[in-house]
Amino acid sequence: MDSGSEYTIVVGVDGSPSSKAAFHWAVQHAKLTDGVVRAVIAWQYPAFARWEGGILIPEDFELPARQILADTIETTVDRFDRRLVVRQDVVHDHSVTALLDAARNADLLVLGSHRGRGLLRIRCGSVSRRCARRSQCSVVLIRG
Repeated sequence: MDSGSEYTIVVGVDGSPSSKAAFHWAVQHAKLTDGVVRAVIAWQYPAFARWEGGILIPEDFELPARQILADTIETTVDRFDRRLVVRQDVVHDHSVTALLDAARNADLLVLGSHRGRGLLRIRCGSVSRRCARRSQCSVVLIRG
């Protein structure tokens, strides 16, 4: 929990429908609680079976992540709502690590839960499951 006066809601964003639903829920919750939204997207270099040369440029992977985050925010947040504060974090790390680090001093962690089929509908994705197990704050899972 945040020891300061700011109610902080961390939300994971990856561009999926469930993460967009989670971001929307976090924004609505922030409006009700006068909270601050901290939107987090993580990126990593892709795993290649073989790499035959060339240089991996971080910007080639970071910029698409920034764009996904910006698009998610733009389609959800009313830019004229001056009371709402949305902070953006683009992190080079594994999703679980980035989200748990961001949520360490937060009041709430909000994540999308991918829908499965059949019995998988009641399960959440691996990132959501690991974050829910290890988070130091309350976790809300939103189905997309």
